[in-house]
Amino acid sequence: MMVFSQYGIMIVMSFMMLVMPFMMLPRGSVAAKRINEVLDTVPAIENSIALNGRRRKRQRIRRARAA
Repeated sequence: MMVFSQYGIMIVMSFMMLVMPFMMLPRGSVAAKRINEVLDTVPAIENSIALNGRRRKRQRIRRARAA
């Protein structure tokens, strides 16, 4: 009886380990979307001296991503 339960536990654990990557993929993709959303936000506070150059650079980056 002890051997039967050990084999059962081994089979269940193997299935759990096979399923684990499929459970982690959606979580990782959602986390990546959230990180990209934060990185894509434009800061509210900017240095007024370098403002024009940064705006142009951001516009070029946005256009490249949209294309």
